[in-house]
Amino acid sequence: MTTLLEKVTRLNEIGIALSAERNVPVLLEKILRNAKLLTNADGATIYTVLPDQKVRFEIIITGSLGYYHGGSSGEPITFSAIDLYLSDGVQNNRHMVAYAVNNKTSVKIDDAYVAEEFDFSGTREFDKATGYRTIAVLTIPIMNHEHEVIAAMQLINPIDSITQAVTTFTLEDLQLSESLASQAGVALANQQLMENQLALSNSLIRLFAEAIDEKSPAEGNHAKRVPIVSEMLAEAVNNTNDGPLKKIHFSDDQLYELMVAAFLHDCGKLITPSYIVEKKNKLETIIDCIELINTRIEVMKRDAKIALLEKKITPQVYEKEIQDLENNQKLIDRCNTCEEPITPEIEKLIDSLVFLTPDEKEAVLIPRGNLTKKEHVIIQHHVEITQRMLGQLVLPKNLEEVVEIASNHHEWVGGGGYPRGLIKEQLSLRARILAISDAFEALSAPDRPYKKRLPLPKIYEIMEKMVKEGHLDPDLFEVFQKQNVGQEYVKHYCAPD
Repeated sequence: MTTLLEKVTRLNEIGIALSAERNVPVLLEKILRNAKLLTNADGATIYTVLPDQKVRFEIIITGSLGYYHGGSSGEPITFSAIDLYLSDGVQNNRHMVAYAVNNKTSVKIDDAYVAEEFDFSGTREFDKATGYRTIAVLTIPIMNHEHEVIAAMQLINPIDSITQAVTTFTLEDLQLSESLASQAGVALANQQLMENQLALSNSLIRLFAEAIDEKSPAEGNHAKRVPIVSEMLAEAVNNTNDGPLKKIHFSDDQLYELMVAAFLHDCGKLITPSYIVEKKNKLETIIDCIELINTRIEVMKRDAKIALLEKKITPQVYEKEIQDLENNQKLIDRCNTCEEPITPEIEKLIDSLVFLTPDEKEAVLIPRGNLTKKEHVIIQHHVEITQRMLGQLVLPKNLEEVVEIASNHHEWVGGGGYPRGLIKEQLSLRARILAISDAFEALSAPDRPYKKRLPLPKIYEIMEKMVKEGHLDPDLFEVFQKQNVGQEYVKHYCAPD
């Protein structure tokens, strides 16, 4: 026979176990099973209190019947939730569990078939269907630190350890159950607080990503898509059975940390000037300089016309000037939209045009992309801003690598990236995953107004070149290709081509 001291010792052990559990369904099951053991009850049920003033069945166990529904059993509970209040707004105090929850008090009944203060019709229906006989019932509310009832447990038919007969719950059973309920309340409340904090953190992270994407329509949904690619590649690494990465396996915490970093990797762009982030053509700045240039050309055409009318130039000279202006205008248009490769001949011609300012000449002659050197410096600065912004956050231990992962997504494994020019050995594997994900999403995005949509083979061709040039991790890119990460991503998030 178990002594009171042994039960109290067991109660302390249960408290330690409950405080360490982070999974709510598992926690509920531990609470119920331990309450059942402490009181030697044959049956036990645990409920949770819902925001809509109902009490939901979570787990039901009856040992002698082999009955186990809810929890990890895989068997659904078909019983409806219990209303705490009747339709007229009065407390549903005829139901034992509702009474215990409404009044924040434990209730002990020695024989459910004799007791008149509560409605046990549902219990009798269960007994009739199963051949069971409910006798003693003990219901205990479970409260949080604010004295709010968040759950309840009900124990049925304690078994005498010697005679194996059903007996009644003792005062000791009640006190031990209430002590367990107190520990359970703390454990459940702590877990709920942690889940609420996590939900708040996740919503704020997504809010940041939303703000980044909304600030820059040209970036599409980049901040929300990069985490998707990152997670797919990290899972692909976990599933790799050969090659240099076969022994790598990211835990759930590490995957979550990568997701947070991926959502926040471009938060520095919140202060990057919109005209740079949104830039579609080379001559766009705060205003579109192509319009100024076109106006100057029209003025020069008008001046040539006046000179012709005043007979200061011949018709032949006039025709040549107009033709030259129109040819130059077309060339500038093609260069501006990146349709014309910048050759030494074009560079020499553009440099000779007196109606272009030095800044306009620099912009027109950008050999690749549409950003000037000055604009490149400004947009690259977003990584340092990201590092500075994230560095000011008080991050929990499970997110302490977020800053490193997020702020190194433009570093190259061969050196030469920005902002610090780090090399592979100085970069975490997850930072290198983010770098590949960032590049792939930018290349595959179907909604960038400043570039044409690229087919997957062309994207891979560009990324293979980036690998050869020491920009991207070759081992990770091999996994990316072998496990068809790109194909799976574009199938769900891009156009069919």
